[in-house]
Amino acid sequence: MKRFLKKLLLPDADVLELKGEVFGKVKTKEGGIKNYGRLSGGVITNGSLLEILKMMNSKGSMAPSVVGVYCQLCYDDPPAPESPNDTTVGKNVLPNTPFTTAGYIADTTTQTYKVIVEYDISFSSSYTLTCAGFFWIGTTAGPTLFDRAVFNTPIVVNNGDLLQLTYTLTITR
Repeated sequence: MKRFLKKLLLPDADVLELKGEVFGKVKTKEGGIKNYGRLSGGVITNGSLLEILKMMNSKGSMAPSVVGVYCQLCYDDPPAPESPNDTTVGKNVLPNTPFTTAGYIADTTTQTYKVIVEYDISFSSSYTLTCAGFFWIGTTAGPTLFDRAVFNTPIVVNNGDLLQLTYTLTITR
């Protein structure tokens, strides 16, 4: 409905939809796998939208870089709800984790474009993780919280476990 109203008000304008999603699974030190599936739809922050607009206005002189993305995990209980105004992940955060792999998929037929960033995070202590923040460091203002995702199911990790998170940003026109 929202897309219809925008097209009705601005019939010649392209309408872009952005959606962030987080998926996760834990590989235990005993060799078991717990697949958490889709953990969150995430909320893309206002700060990140401003950075995208700045890049678009720079006419290509400031190309976005997936290389500048890192993840920060939070174990707040309970986590604050997601908000477009978020600038931090939470109170109790673990050290920044750089991405393991990153890439993109472009489907010009369906006008769908995805950026996929994966993280492998090892643990030496036990935590109940409740949210994650994905930061973009290639911005004019320094590190910017791009997306904050509160997990619909908390993730329990123990010493020796490996958490695999996948963040997907989908842009459709």
